[in-house]
Amino acid sequence: MSVVMSPIGNGDEFFNANGTLPNTGGFLAIYAAGTSNLSTVYTDYTGATPQTNPIPLNTDGRCPYEVWWTAGATYKVVLLDSSSAIIRTWDNIPGINDPILIGVNATNLLGGAAGSIPYQSAANVTAMLGIGAANQVLSIASALPAWQYPLIPITQTLSAVTTGAPALTDIGGAIRITDTSFTTLTIPANASVAFPIGSSVTILNDQGTATVSIAITSDTLVLANVGTTGTRSLAPFGMATILKVTSTRWLINGVGLT
Repeated sequence: MSVVMSPIGNGDEFFNANGTLPNTGGFLAIYAAGTSNLSTVYTDYTGATPQTNPIPLNTDGRCPYEVWWTAGATYKVVLLDSSSAIIRTWDNIPGINDPILIGVNATNLLGGAAGSIPYQSAANVTAMLGIGAANQVLSIASALPAWQYPLIPITQTLSAVTTGAPALTDIGGAIRITDTSFTTLTIPANASVAFPIGSSVTILNDQGTATVSIAITSDTLVLANVGTTGTRSLAPFGMATILKVTSTRWLINGVGLT
């Protein structure tokens, strides 16, 4: 077991809550960081002799022995008066020059390949994300950064319904229509759903029977390369993309679109 010296309690003279007199009869309590679980602390660098915790302070308001704790962790240090009332708390305190905490982070940072990205993979642990492949983008997988190829996710699948509407969660994704009874997809007005300018949504009429109408509530939907406005028709197996270009104006283009 490796121990390191605490940065608090070694030669420090602690005062009472008023800051006027030594904290005679007070205590220094050492806990695991962020908890109320008392930790084992030691009297010297050997880690051979545990000492009482909370540590009783002497008449000078000092710890009677040096304060050492197990390396590789952080601690909470609480100063108490003689009636065990809290005077001050320090939390998430590492030991002085803790070789385990320093070593983990330094080894990971120095061990990454050129172009790698450091990130926090767990508490007190720094990991390196290697270089992604060509055309990959930085994304999130299992709550951690990861390289992935750009995808167009299916954000809605409309089945067993006759109408629907794009939502903010569809930005950059695709709405897939699979029900032959579906009739109309209506883009909501900016006043009710304020899509950011530049938002795009792909619409897939992924069934072979019915034509789907793409309408807009009160703003303007413009057919690209033609300029006509209003409701469009998307044929079976057709695909269209809508792009918001101003707060109340969308462009639409696609295959099987009239």
